[in-house]
Amino acid sequence: MIWRLFSSLLLCVLLSACAGVLHGNLQSVHIQPVCNEKLVPAACTAQNARGVWHFNAPATIEVQKDFSHLKVACKSPYFSEVAVTIPSMLNLSTAGNWLVGGVVGTGIDVYSGSAFAYAPSVRVQYPACER
Repeated sequence: MIWRLFSSLLLCVLLSACAGVLHGNLQSVHIQPVCNEKLVPAACTAQNARGVWHFNAPATIEVQKDFSHLKVACKSPYFSEVAVTIPSMLNLSTAGNWLVGGVVGTGIDVYSGSAFAYAPSVRVQYPACER
């Protein structure tokens, strides 16, 4: 009886976490600081609840996904710092995971961050250029 219960629980865990298997908990995000549609070099920082990433943009960075929004701040030698917020969105595979893996699979995906995603490309527009 105990072996049957244990093997059933193990099977549920192994078959769950669909978003984690399909998408992982890391994501590439392309950051483009722009002024009047022209790329501008900038020193940037991206941050969410899982970490902080420093980089020179334009660049493609790899971030750990999370429920929290991704905040990107860029400072160019030519313009003052500008910040944008990239909302965290729920992956559609999480809905399928709810049906197949139930609470356990969905919980694993939410905890690991694989249930979420950010926009794959972000343009950071400097307000001084909009005049």
